[in-house]
Amino acid sequence: MAQRIAAIPKITANTPQPPPNCSIMVMARKPLTAAPPSSTKGCTGMPPSPKKNREYTIPQETMEPRMALLESLIGKSPSSTICGTVSNPKNGVIITVVANVADRAQMDAAAAQGVEKFGEINVACCNAGVCRLAPFEEMDDKTRDFHIDVNIKGVWNTCKAVIPYMLKQGGGNIVIASSVTGDIVADAGEAAYAMTKAALVGLTKCLAVEYASRNIRVNCSQLGYARTPMVEKMAVESNPENPEAAIADIAVGVPMKRLAKPIEVGELFAFLGSDESSYLTGSQIVIDGGSTLPETMSIGTN
Repeated sequence: MAQRIAAIPKITANTPQPPPNCSIMVMARKPLTAAPPSSTKGCTGMPPSPKKNREYTIPQETMEPRMALLESLIGKSPSSTICGTVSNPKNGVIITVVANVADRAQMDAAAAQGVEKFGEINVACCNAGVCRLAPFEEMDDKTRDFHIDVNIKGVWNTCKAVIPYMLKQGGGNIVIASSVTGDIVADAGEAAYAMTKAALVGLTKCLAVEYASRNIRVNCSQLGYARTPMVEKMAVESNPENPEAAIADIAVGVPMKRLAKPIEVGELFAFLGSDESSYLTGSQIVIDGGSTLPETMSIGTN
């Protein structure tokens, strides 16, 4: 049966700042399989968010290989969500629905609109996220609550919106974007971000246990640094005079000597949402180029 995937980006809060990382709901008529050329993989990306809901048709020449499709979407879509779609060998369809992840009613409406269009929700990728740096003693409650509203409540509301449909249809997959920050490592000024991202690990494990017997798998990714607008903003906050130096310094501490590409993170999301990961649930998958591995930066033979 043909597969269709709907990408639903979320504006995360009423704020004058540019929209932060998006959240993706993937809706297909059957669970994704990651490998065949007739299926595609979603990826995260953060170009400007759309002002209204949109639908896209993807021409045949962009369907194979799937990476070409994803790259074309990154270049063409005004959405804050970049996600691959498939309906048949000739074309694919993407819909985008603008909503606020901190607003439960809006998330319920977004999920309902996707189900109305495609019939089912098979994969939900929850990756809305924000990070604002500040010394702990200077961080106000408004900034703390902003992180909680987007990073925790946003994932909570997305899961609340999609799980009833997954239960009704007999199963589904949820992928939650946590981070190495908070659960494994942390930097000064990241208290709110670290707290909220660590909380997602606990949520992942609880939901995985609670719904495993009902054929819903829940896993989380733990990203190090990827070259995204959020990281670029953090670089400006860390080194206003030379933000590129801050980004270069991040790469120095990564054994692979570079930041992740957003599309590489998308490949992990697609794997966790596909049948190829069918025996994984409650897993924490670190994707950081090895940055959390070195014991020191000065001792060793390299």
